Amino acid sequence: MEQKYFIKRFLLFIIPLVILFVFIEFNVRKIPSSYEAKKTYFEKAADSVEVLVLGNSHMLHGINPDYFSAKGFNLASGFQNYFYDKELALKYLDRLKKVKLVFISADYISFYYRIEEVADWIDYGYYRAWGIRYPGLSIWDSRNYSNFMLYTPSNSLKYILKGDKLGMSRNVKTNGFNPEDSAGYKERVDDVNGKMRADYHTGIINFKRQEENIKNLETLMAALQKRNIRVVLVTMPVFSTYSKFCDTTIISRNNDIINNMVSKYNCQYKNYFTDQHFEIADFHDNDHLNYIGAAKFTRMLDTEFVKPLLSRQLK
Repeated sequence: MEQKYFIKRFLLFIIPLVILFVFIEFNVRKIPSSYEAKKTYFEKAADSVEVLVLGNSHMLHGINPDYFSAKGFNLASGFQNYFYDKELALKYLDRLKKVKLVFISADYISFYYRIEEVADWIDYGYYRAWGIRYPGLSIWDSRNYSNFMLYTPSNSLKYILKGDKLGMSRNVKTNGFNPEDSAGYKERVDDVNGKMRADYHTGIINFKRQEENIKNLETLMAALQKRNIRVVLVTMPVFSTYSKFCDTTIISRNNDIINNMVSKYNCQYKNYFTDQHFEIADFHDNDHLNYIGAAKFTRMLDTEFVKPLLSRQLK
């Protein structure tokens, strides 16, 4: 008798929670993630893309394909590493028949991290949107199956209560670019914040990940080379409040790796890390361009790489 009473009370407690969870899950599934939004835009554009951008948040916020002379798409994302650059490009390579040029990030930390070590929810975002599963990713984690858990319960409830239908996808433009605003940079760009940011990046560097990252990049480079697609490795511009606190031994190590890539795959490399064309007003924070700086930088890439390539192909 007592057991039946307990079961009845338990069901009366748990059933409303299950109903509430199903209601919230049903509604947050209507809110696209930034990955899902980007996939939708990319699949509509893939057949006509001539210039592709791959890489991390520096590329995501720093290159606006609207300023290319050819049709471009920004397929970069926050903390996107070479595994996902490779997987995304190879997944769509047969559809990217018009691609002539690919820009790939080669930043301070590019060769030395796994996403799971810095922000593991990102791996599940790629899996849910793109169907790309990082090797060893747990199949038991609820974020494989639930947007409520992927977005986090607090964000999911916030979206529902505010009637937000876009969530984190609202800033993704149809060309894949994600602009950062230009307001408030004076409060963010300084030595204190710049050192904190540089120290954070230095702290997540794991040299044990170098071999894995280089292997993924080389697989991508070889596939692009086979298709006669030009590759430009890019070290993005940052402000001096960030660059001066970076470890020079890591920068030297990066240069050695990149020089080997350039020699081995006949690609190009341009280092804009401390480029003097950029001033503080071009930055959103110490290591990300705002939308004004992105326009300036993309025009530079267009002048230096896109236009010359197009003119050679027209001859």
